[in-house]
Amino acid sequence: MPGKEEEAAKYRDYFDWREPIAKAPSHRILAIRRGSQEGFLYFSITPPEAPAIEILEKTFLQGSGPAGMQVKQAIADSYKRLLGPSMETEVRVSTKKRADEEAIRVFADNVRELLLASPLGQRRVLALDPGLRTGCKLVCLDEQGKLLHATSFI
Repeated sequence: MPGKEEEAAKYRDYFDWREPIAKAPSHRILAIRRGSQEGFLYFSITPPEAPAIEILEKTFLQGSGPAGMQVKQAIADSYKRLLGPSMETEVRVSTKKRADEEAIRVFADNVRELLLASPLGQRRVLALDPGLRTGCKLVCLDEQGKLLHATSFI
């Protein structure tokens, strides 16, 4: 059985990873989430705090008096305690959904290719159906599965 260090080694590329979440490919998001669930990684999704607070202040801050200073403190506090964690939860859910949909699409494409592939590979096929009730049938296919010749006889 592999030890903790060997299991953690598969996540070493993500130990100090930083990337915009919108640009992160789905396989990376799923790998980081898996590493987090296994206890090898911790990840957080956080926008830069200062610009976010500045946007909130422009939206809600009206004056610069004592009441304005109180609102400014409330904005900073509410962002750190309430809005920031809530936004992170929403982004985690939406990115998980996006990554799952992409993984399902890739899996479906791979399965489709496997199911549509020739079971014998690229080989010529000569098939004979004895057809006791409906008559005998003979078919020849080329390497790509294209019909070359078909005949039936009783």
